[in-house]
Amino acid sequence: MSETAAERSTASGVRGRLTRSSGKFLRAQDFEGSHSAVLRELSRRAAAGDLRHVHKGLYWCGPKTMLGMAPPAPLELVQELAGTAGVGPAESSAALALGLSTQHPRRETFAVATRPPRCDDARLVIKDRSGREGRRAQKLNANEVAVLEVLADWPRVIELPREQAVDRLVGVVSSDAVRPAKLARAAKDEPAVVREGLRGLFVRGGLQAAAQLIPPAQDPKIRDRALVVA
Repeated sequence: MSETAAERSTASGVRGRLTRSSGKFLRAQDFEGSHSAVLRELSRRAAAGDLRHVHKGLYWCGPKTMLGMAPPAPLELVQELAGTAGVGPAESSAALALGLSTQHPRRETFAVATRPPRCDDARLVIKDRSGREGRRAQKLNANEVAVLEVLADWPRVIELPREQAVDRLVGVVSSDAVRPAKLARAAKDEPAVVREGLRGLFVRGGLQAAAQLIPPAQDPKIRDRALVVA
């Protein structure tokens, strides 16, 4: 069956939009025209290599390489699926992002402060941190999430000597990449060992106002397990 004039117009509109959408995620609802006609043209463009289908109903318009269209950055994809608030690297991916390890994991791991979305990308693992309401309420950025994740799992993921790792993290929490007050407020929902480690980092970095937002752990066993104690 031949295309109608409306379907041809929709297809033309899709193609025109793609030429202005480099580096963007796209869904059928982003285009004008009938939903079925848009989906057909998106499918054609993906088959032609002008788009990359990255998830059910989600496409990526990225740079083309000799091997096809480059995929989106893993963090960008996770944030597109789960939102940007309280989303960031976890486990070994967090240590790598913060310069605490040089090990590149086979699959990148991210933590989300919501129920984890389904993800079709085999490069990724998404961890459920939906109980950490503070991360979402304070709209933590990826660096802030990475700090919390490393403090929870530091013996397993940090490659640097302990004191060197502490110095590195003090530099991170003292930089423009982190908002100490928001990070401290978000910590109320974190495990005690994370709260104690974060408080210690703030004290070491001279960030007393942020440190005072986090009460010290009363259990000496918790203090012993923390990366750094105030």
